[in-house]
Amino acid sequence: MRRRRLESYDDYERALRNGFGRGCGEDYTPWIRTQDVASHGLSSKLPGIIVHRQHHLLSNHERRLFLCVEYQSNVIDIREQFPLLPVDLTSRIAEQAGIPYENHRKSKDPKVLTTDFLLTISENGKIRYIAISVKPASELRETRVRQILDIERLWWYLLGVEWRLVTDEQLDRQIADNLDWLSDVKRGIKEESFEKNIPENARELILKTLSSGPYLWEVRLVGHPS
Repeated sequence: MRRRRLESYDDYERALRNGFGRGCGEDYTPWIRTQDVASHGLSSKLPGIIVHRQHHLLSNHERRLFLCVEYQSNVIDIREQFPLLPVDLTSRIAEQAGIPYENHRKSKDPKVLTTDFLLTISENGKIRYIAISVKPASELRETRVRQILDIERLWWYLLGVEWRLVTDEQLDRQIADNLDWLSDVKRGIKEESFEKNIPENARELILKTLSSGPYLWEVRLVGHPS
């Protein structure tokens, strides 16, 4: 499938008209899909368990975080590649923060930034949101990466939404890989039944043991990259 062009205001308006970056639950379509980027085989699409649609994950780190988030009992919606719109607001935030904003080389229009995940959390009958950016820890040494993260942080702060930065060093690869394997049948990826290899009453116990809660929420984000 051909990549979409997202290089100008006209492209952004067309994408919004077509539903990209809009909606929630099964009706949400990410601003960027796996087929829209050159990811050298690191991107993947995964059928959701909480939300029954294909989720577009652009790196292995995003996939691992997604797997952990799905087993957090109070998460009721996961929106990936969430656009920070309107783009005029993000560029003004950057200007006020003294951060140079990046424009497209051809159109000269400002680029649309995205946050990796926007979670909808239900707690005690109340709804709140958490925005999460996922980065390799090694990339945080790069000034430009830290600047973009700071724009994200400020954008969500102005909306009153908690923002978290999670690195690959904070994600347990073994836990994520186990969740990946255990959830294949539930996602409809594999047809074989767990009962062939695992006792009937063991699966839920295993999934409960591998619940992401202790692993994800003890990771307090780096609130202000420096």
